[in-house]
Amino acid sequence: MIFYTTVLTIPIFQTSITAIYCTALNPFTNTQQCYTGSQVIIMILAIFNMLWLVTTNVYYTLYYFIRNPFSANFLTCSSNWWSLGKFAIKITPMIYFMYDPLIQYPMLFLIIMAASYGGYLGVFRLIFPYYRYNFRL
Repeated sequence: MIFYTTVLTIPIFQTSITAIYCTALNPFTNTQQCYTGSQVIIMILAIFNMLWLVTTNVYYTLYYFIRNPFSANFLTCSSNWWSLGKFAIKITPMIYFMYDPLIQYPMLFLIIMAASYGGYLGVFRLIFPYYRYNFRL
């Protein structure tokens, strides 16, 4: 469960979005016929896979944390909503690389990633600074 919501998020999301977004200009999908035959079944399975990934991340966010402020465990926090912010940061490059696989606009990628990180820090450091009890991580 923990590997699925941490390490495996990026490859699972990348393969699923590759199966859904199919164009002849994309180097990941230019050798297959888009939206015909078995590719439709693969696309349906990719949608199911992405829904399962999001559901698992929300479940992990809601149920796996410890509210005891004196615990030394790494899951100690007042809430675990910050992991959904990390999930959004992980999938942002995957979405960008599907629309610009040849990285023709690197400055746009840097701006999008800076906005993603800035939004994450703004929400969880400035607006909700009390979200963590344990700072010994």
